[in-house]
Amino acid sequence: MVDNRYFFRINPFEEEYLEINNLGFSEFVHRSFYKAMKNSYKKRIESIGLRIILVLLGMLILSFTYISLNWVNYLIIFGTGVFCILLGLVSLGLGMEVHYGKPK
Repeated sequence: MVDNRYFFRINPFEEEYLEINNLGFSEFVHRSFYKAMKNSYKKRIESIGLRIILVLLGMLILSFTYISLNWVNYLIIFGTGVFCILLGLVSLGLGMEVHYGKPK
């Protein structure tokens, strides 16, 4: 059976673009793949960084519990800190398990 994923037809507009920019089709495709893979990796690193920041923010909030004199404020600060830490850890764990829409 023939796999049609690797066959292509260039329409006149695409051919004109390639000629104006003095590019070959293969070179253009390779550059596009490289940009897409680089952006995907960059988004993944930023996503992990934001989740780690959420955990650190939760730890910072949790550290303010010792200055609270009122038990209601203590519970609110403690709950917010624990919530941020748990949310960051759970989202980090789920994000590490699924990569590119497929389980590892």
